[in-house]
Amino acid sequence: MIGPGQDNAMTEIALALAMAFFAIMVLALISMGAEPNAGSAVLSAGVPARASADEASPGADAVPPEQLVVYYDNQFLDANLRPFDPLHAAHSWPAAAVLAVPPDLPLAKVLSVRRRLAPAEPTVTILDDRWLERLRETRP
Repeated sequence: MIGPGQDNAMTEIALALAMAFFAIMVLALISMGAEPNAGSAVLSAGVPARASADEASPGADAVPPEQLVVYYDNQFLDANLRPFDPLHAAHSWPAAAVLAVPPDLPLAKVLSVRRRLAPAEPTVTILDDRWLERLRETRP
């Protein structure tokens, strides 16, 4: 005959296993619904002249140079790191424009800069270390 103590221990173990499986299931469902590489966008196209295409990060999103706008040191720059005024730009912004900003730029400033590229609503990404190094070399 099984005593009340043994039955209670088996119930506790079964409950703990059920909770563990439930937690794993919830984590699996959340991770399957997450966008791949969300928040880790790295620019690979339009890389400044010193970097070659084979140095680009594997799996990085390619950005055509005409869609890239770099904001650095309170200036708008094109993919070739030449300054320009977004209000007087010769071309209209494509729907898929990408605004690249330094990682230390405050969110309020990023939103302000993004609004200056109206009517386009560009995707905002962070400049990687290669871009920042090249910008420091080329900008006075």
